Formats: sequence, C-alpha cells, structure tokens
Amino acid sequence: MIKSILLSGFAVALLATPALCADIKYPDTSITPGKARSDVTVEQLCATDWSRRAERPVSAAMQRDILTEYHLSSVTDPLCRADGSKKCRIDHLIARKLGGADVETNLWPQPLAVSWGASAKDKLEDCMHARVCAKLASNGADAANRLLRLYQHDLKVDWIAAYRNVLGDETATCRAS
Repeated sequence: MIKSILLSGFAVALLATPALCADIKYPDTSITPGKARSDVTVEQLCATDWSRRAERPVSAAMQRDILTEYHLSSVTDPLCRADGSKKCRIDHLIARKLGGADVETNLWPQPLAVSWGASAKDKLEDCMHARVCAKLASNGADAANRLLRLYQHDLKVDWIAAYRNVLGDETATCRAS
C-alpha cells in the first residue's frame, strides 16, 4: 500500500515536471513564453551586424537559472543529449536580431545537433531578419514592423511551424523577398 502511494506520488511529480515530459525542441511556455524588447526599432535591428556582435548579455547566473527551471543539471544533461545531440545551449526564443529581450522568460535550453535543433532555428532567424530588413528597404518602417511582430508571434507559438512557413523544408534556402 505505502509502496503504491509512493510510486503514484512519484508518477504525479514526474508528469508535473514539464521539461522531463515535453519535447525539448520546444520551450516550456510556462517558463519561456518569449519576450520582445519595446525599446528597439526595426531600423536599429537592421543596422546592426549581428554576425559581429561579441556582446553576450545572458549571464552565467541566468543560464544556471534557466537550466534549473527546466530541471537540467547542465548543458550536457542527458535530456540535452536526446536524439544524438552533444549538449544544449541557452537560446533566445525570440532572437535578439528580431528584437528578443535578454530576460529569462525569453530563454530556454535548446539541443544543438539534432533535427530541428539550434542550427535550424538560427537559419530561420537569419531569414526572418533578412526579410524584415528587405521589407524596411522596400516598403518602409510600418510594413517592416508588422512583419517583425508577426515573426515574433510565430516564434512564440511554434518555431518549427514558422520554419516550415518561412523556409519550407530543412534543405531550403532563404529568399529575402
């Protein structure tokens, strides 16, 4: 009797732990709902060379807090190594180049070397950024802002569906227009 109560209590605790039950390819929206900055303009986003930015505003303490929230011991936790990945990285749900905030509610541990991992999301973010900047150049700030807000929303809702919508399959290349 006591053994069955303990086992059922453990099962309930395990099921209530989102990171242990969820597909780590997606963030847990109760921990990482995504957050965009309100103090940046589309012109600023497009004028920044994001490939050369050395600034890393996510502190080691923030990274530890995110790992703890997701019940991971480190970026090499076994859950991060699922599907053959070697580790996770703490990533922005809404990328900085798309106006994402440097706050814990916009961060999550994302596997690196898996299908639908960090490199696929990076490819999507690069394409979205290029399209927003192309829209800025061709149609002005209002149109670019509308597209930016749409992309921010799509990343928060389902970044893999956004990838398929923007790029198609994993072998596709970005067309900025």
